[in-house]
Amino acid sequence: MAGYPDTAAGRAESALDLAARLDHPYSLAYATFHVTMLDVWNGRLDVAHERAGHVLKIAEENDYAIWKAVGLVVQGVATAGLGDPEQGVEQTERGIAMYQSIPSPPIFWPQILGLHAQACALAGRTADALDLFDQAVAVAAPGTFDSAAIKVQKGGGPLDGGRYPGRRTSTPSGV
Repeated sequence: MAGYPDTAAGRAESALDLAARLDHPYSLAYATFHVTMLDVWNGRLDVAHERAGHVLKIAEENDYAIWKAVGLVVQGVATAGLGDPEQGVEQTERGIAMYQSIPSPPIFWPQILGLHAQACALAGRTADALDLFDQAVAVAAPGTFDSAAIKVQKGGGPLDGGRYPGRRTSTPSGV
């Protein structure tokens, strides 16, 4: 993604440090998940995979179903990008099934669809990926971060032949 990745990375590390100092597992799961998303967007899939594992560990230890679900989704994308695309898609889909089975607001739904699309693209399932990206755009409120981020993901990832997820110097049209 375009912007200030070094500044974002520094602030992300500060958020993780603060969450750890608070010794509040829910805050640590929340912060770690969101930093993991930043890692995925910036192509640091090895780091994203490791952090997603940390989210899953916190979720298991504290019975946080939402963080387990989204942790599985994001770790699945990292797994797909690190060379095991079929396992990554399967893990992503397990996380999605879990997410859909718990009563929660659909706050993550556009990004979950976008992540699922990325995992499918990495597995060579281009038609599925395009359909999922379109679904994600359709459910994201126009003019929001989710709407813009999904369009950037669609235009800046493996579907356009770029390095996954690759950094772009400009945003795709329609953002």
